[in-house]
Amino acid sequence: MDILSYAMAKNSASGAIDEAIASLPKGIIYKGAVNYENNLPNNPSAGDAYTVLYRGTSGEEINGQEYVWGKYNNVN
Repeated sequence: MDILSYAMAKNSASGAIDEAIASLPKGIIYKGAVNYENNLPNNPSAGDAYTVLYRGTSGEEINGQEYVWGKYNNVN
């Protein structure tokens, strides 16, 4: 194998490996806390996690519920 063929094969393999790694799940990523459930993001990514501090839509009754987004049957 000449040096040019070797370099092309190496670059092709490296690109395929990079694509495979990028497609792996990233796990849970804690994004922070919001005051109320209606403050959660509208379009979170799979793995995003938030804590809801208070119950309802106002007031200070402690909640502490944790939310994590995932995919079920390829649906966010």
